[in-house]
Amino acid sequence: MTTDTRTANRNYPLPYPSNLLAADVVRLRDALNAIDADMGNFVSSADVTTQVNAAVASLVASAPDALNTLEELSSALSDDENFATNVTASIATKFDKTGGALTGQITLPNAPTAGSNQAATALYVEQSHTSWTTVDNAASPYASASNVRLLVDTTAGAVELTLPAAPALGDYVEIIDAAGKFDVNYLCVKRNGNKIMGLAEDMDVTTINASFELVYVNATFGWRIN
Repeated sequence: MTTDTRTANRNYPLPYPSNLLAADVVRLRDALNAIDADMGNFVSSADVTTQVNAAVASLVASAPDALNTLEELSSALSDDENFATNVTASIATKFDKTGGALTGQITLPNAPTAGSNQAATALYVEQSHTSWTTVDNAASPYASASNVRLLVDTTAGAVELTLPAAPALGDYVEIIDAAGKFDVNYLCVKRNGNKIMGLAEDMDVTTINASFELVYVNATFGWRIN
């Protein structure tokens, strides 16, 4: 009777001393056929290289040369193994564009662009609303801008002051008799196409020490004395 001994891993048939030679030849033939079949299923080194290259190309895809290796990616993340956690924590400290409470000071431009939505410092706002311009006879006739404060000095003679031609709702011009001379040399406020106190007339100011503000309302009422 043939003794059936086999290899431990692939279970190939082995010859045995007590077996008939003819029986072991058949067993050896079967073992060689099985080995040949197994070898045929192995991937060649060329196939391995091709598959590895294809896998790497798929992984890299269209990444730029500076970011197509793990080392380059690690360097780009500053070798921070907790990059995602740290970035999330940093973002959480930023001011939300929808609003919130600031815990520190921010730096704003000293002179924001007129007509823009830029923020301004408190100092700029204070200065823009507290600064005064002196106007005297030498500057007459004086074309006033909107939202200004004027110290009118009529010591050397009467002064003509022309209001803005196209004021907007709420625009103002503040006027003070700087030298207390309006009763001697008057101030003539030229309406420049808009009404003053609802009248299509220029306004002569002859009251000493006069101090008033003209605020534009609309085309019907024009400038109103505040």
